[in-house]
Amino acid sequence: MDNAIESVPGAVGLVDGVITQNSWYIPYIYGENWIEVEGTPLIDPLLQKGYR
Repeated sequence: MDNAIESVPGAVGLVDGVITQNSWYIPYIYGENWIEVEGTPLIDPLLQKGYR
């Protein structure tokens, strides 16, 4: 989730977020699991302009 929030300048959180877990595997050989995070960034106007 941090990567999703930090990818937008001034974002402080996500609204309307959706978390999806996916996976695939070949038995006894290999597999992968991953989580996808999507949402609308909540932007703080003061952070977006560079004020602190």
